Amino acid sequence: MANKYETLKQMINECHNIVVFSGAGISVPSGIPDFRSAQGIYNQKGHYSVSPEEIVSHTFFYNNTEEFYEFYKEKMCYPKAEPNAAHKYFAD
Repeated sequence: MANKYETLKQMINECHNIVVFSGAGISVPSGIPDFRSAQGIYNQKGHYSVSPEEIVSHTFFYNNTEEFYEFYKEKMCYPKAEPNAAHKYFAD
């Protein structure tokens, strides 16, 4: 298995351009919750009439823009978060 990781690392290091698709979990070490875990954003209680999963949908945004932004500011902004090792690795 280690050989596969080394091969991937070498491929990344030799690239001139790379796109990284990750899940929300990449930011958990920075203090930003993911979406689906027990402590994730979708499982956080709030004063909203619908689930967080519905609030972050395009339809909800379109129909309830003010409430969408209220939720966004309350639950999805982490101004004190710092980049973690994974962020820094891919940025480099």
